[in-house]
Amino acid sequence: MPSTPLNWLLTLVLTPLLAQKAAFGAFQEAPVIPQAPSRDIKKADSEARIIKSEVLGVSLMVPPGAKGNHVSDGDASFLRVQEGSTPPQWVVTVRILRMPESGPAAAEQSSPGAIAQLFITDAMRVSPGLIVLEDDSTNIQKLPATTIRAKVPHESSGKYANYQWSFIQTGPNRFLLAETLTPADSNQNIQTTINELMDSMQLDDEFAIAGTVRDRLKAGAEILSRIDKRILRKLVEKNPEDTWYRQYAFNAEGEEIELGYVGISMMETTADQIGRSNPQSSTEDETGLLVRVRSHRFPAKDKQVSWDTDTQCWVSWDREEESFSTVATGRIPNQDQSISLSVVGVRPRPTAGQPVRFLEVLSSRADSFTRDRVSLEIPDSRIYISEAERLVLANILPLIGAPAGSFSVWGWQPDRREITRRLDTWELEENGTWSIRTRSFPDAPVSTAKIQADGSVSDRVVATPDGREIWTRMDPDALRSFYRKRGIRLDS
Repeated sequence: MPSTPLNWLLTLVLTPLLAQKAAFGAFQEAPVIPQAPSRDIKKADSEARIIKSEVLGVSLMVPPGAKGNHVSDGDASFLRVQEGSTPPQWVVTVRILRMPESGPAAAEQSSPGAIAQLFITDAMRVSPGLIVLEDDSTNIQKLPATTIRAKVPHESSGKYANYQWSFIQTGPNRFLLAETLTPADSNQNIQTTINELMDSMQLDDEFAIAGTVRDRLKAGAEILSRIDKRILRKLVEKNPEDTWYRQYAFNAEGEEIELGYVGISMMETTADQIGRSNPQSSTEDETGLLVRVRSHRFPAKDKQVSWDTDTQCWVSWDREEESFSTVATGRIPNQDQSISLSVVGVRPRPTAGQPVRFLEVLSSRADSFTRDRVSLEIPDSRIYISEAERLVLANILPLIGAPAGSFSVWGWQPDRREITRRLDTWELEENGTWSIRTRSFPDAPVSTAKIQADGSVSDRVVATPDGREIWTRMDPDALRSFYRKRGIRLDS
């Protein structure tokens, strides 16, 4: 393909759509339209609902019988709604187009119309049979936009699929692409559904998104400003013993699957207790909060690996320094060999010689010489949450009298191995209890926790890479009895 200023745009958006030409015949004789992995596609609902992307600043209606999902991956984030059958009769996708800030490409893409023309020029090189049916400059939700309607032939059959591309400018150098794909012979019902869906789209421009982020970070700073030595010590006093949870999930048939159990404890101690097999409490000088999370994961099947994980996180009373350690040990039944993984993190106290606050994290495994080290600067310590505080945030919020609402703070995200902006929503329920809904980064799957009137956390729903798992608080004796009745040995 000849070089053009927007070839990078083709790589990001156009090539995956047009190069997989089998998709163009999806409505006639070809496979399903390319889509995200099945676990990301939510089941079709009998009632309309709304999905929203914080990254895109877009919300879309999911009509009855349709499926909707969103995937957060920086500039590759997208929202998708599709008709519920296989293959789907229509698909709507919205994604971000972040343009170059300088250079020839920036000069040529000052408007949605300019981007649209460059896009179509390159699209015709990829698919010479593409026919433009309409090119319309308009406004979408009061934002400047250009909409192009075209039909694209399937490579082997020659049958057409209809595309509609809307290029929407949401900032001086920020654009969204809303794409609709329907069969060439789509009926009026399909078009009506598409029109209603597109009319339902709510858009935030770049300045509104920035304003929302600013307000949430301001609220997060106010929340963290209430956390001090008195609050953290009160937290330890209210939680003198381990709190244990049963971990389980549901399979495709709706049956409960036992995953394991987890215990959370808190104590006052010194930083040198981190990583010990039996850390001891202490009230000497230089103490802080230690939060410990121990879990046992049952093997998925007989003779498979079971996992024991010990996470310990410490933070000083003034929140200026922290350290954390996670050791995961996998054991194979009836074998001596094991697998050991570890993660160690340190955020040292700033000094005159090193005033910059940073977090350093080292990951390793016992059977390998490979070490993975990352060093990250802390964006703003006033809105940065330590690992110890993060683990028990649901317990802390009642102690500080946090008001209902949404707030954001920065924090370590272990799956991404980076510092991300979290989004938490603290809500008062009708029965007088509280709940917290958490995204560990914008558009991440939601984890929730229920907090009782006494400030204890009774239930958690934890988002994982494979779906969601449920934690239900249980007395240790009741937990042992429960597993015994199910024929599960706690030392398995």
